[in-house]
Amino acid sequence: MNSMSLNEITKIGLYTGSHGKKECTCNCKGCCFGNNRLKHTLHQGTPDQIQELLNLLPNLKSVLIFGNPDVSVDPEFCNYAAKLLQSCGIIVAFNTSGYGGRETLKTVLNGLNFNMVRFVDFSLDTLDNKNLTILKGTTRITVEIVLDAIKYCTDNGIPTGVKPTIWQTNIDDDWNNYYSFLKNSGVSRFKFHFGSIEGVNENVEHVSLSKISEFKSKYKDLGMIPQLLLTESEYATFNTKFKPRCLSGNGPVSVFLGNDGIKGTVCTSYSAISSAFVADLKNGCVPLLNGNFSTCPSAENALGFVKYENRYPVCRYYMFNPKMEEYCM
Repeated sequence: MNSMSLNEITKIGLYTGSHGKKECTCNCKGCCFGNNRLKHTLHQGTPDQIQELLNLLPNLKSVLIFGNPDVSVDPEFCNYAAKLLQSCGIIVAFNTSGYGGRETLKTVLNGLNFNMVRFVDFSLDTLDNKNLTILKGTTRITVEIVLDAIKYCTDNGIPTGVKPTIWQTNIDDDWNNYYSFLKNSGVSRFKFHFGSIEGVNENVEHVSLSKISEFKSKYKDLGMIPQLLLTESEYATFNTKFKPRCLSGNGPVSVFLGNDGIKGTVCTSYSAISSAFVADLKNGCVPLLNGNFSTCPSAENALGFVKYENRYPVCRYYMFNPKMEEYCM
């Protein structure tokens, strides 16, 4: 199996873990962690591991901090990690559900150099509060709370983005209005993907390929390129219509702090990937996914799939609109 040298890694997505055991602040529909927490428990990072990570990745330039798996779970530890990274000249960015709104972000961003914060992204799935509660599994995230957090960022010169997941619950929303409203609210980055997971947790609403095609046709002017998570039967259909292709694996690396060390994988989520593609960074490399990539049915530049039981993640990183900034770290 091919591998990537640690010296080649310049940007990562970092699941910091928490400095102490804490549950996620949300119960999102279709969460990739879901029942897989039995296989991949929530990561418990330590301050020493942040320094160890810097020692392992000498050419690191940019880090997207996800938290555990959200920055709202342990904003103090995310802030600690960001300060240490910035002190080494590394640009940071954050991804959050919006839980805790402005107050959470104040904690996460406290004492940071805002000129070295590339962006803060919010997984805002809808502008309808009732549907947002269904999708996030909590009443403590509202559109108003997220908009206030976005305003806090933009007031401080930090770019913001939104990353909605399309489910049956919100697929009939007016997504042109969503885009226009949030762009007028100061959001500059948009990343759309479709929830298409079966068997991950019990409250998933599956989005079929036919429904995705209908959606794509209606909103083709937005230039959406979705992430798909296909079932076994869907993948069989997909594979007969679209020619697989192999990429070099030069996408961003995901890194996870845990009780069992610092782990790394290329391109896809730790909870949805075979252990064969997860490596201990102390080994000096991470496995590439050569031969396991394929073109997404909705895009020319999908970054691929990796089989995990009966699921195939397809197309993780992409652009919302070719005229906008590329949606990579």
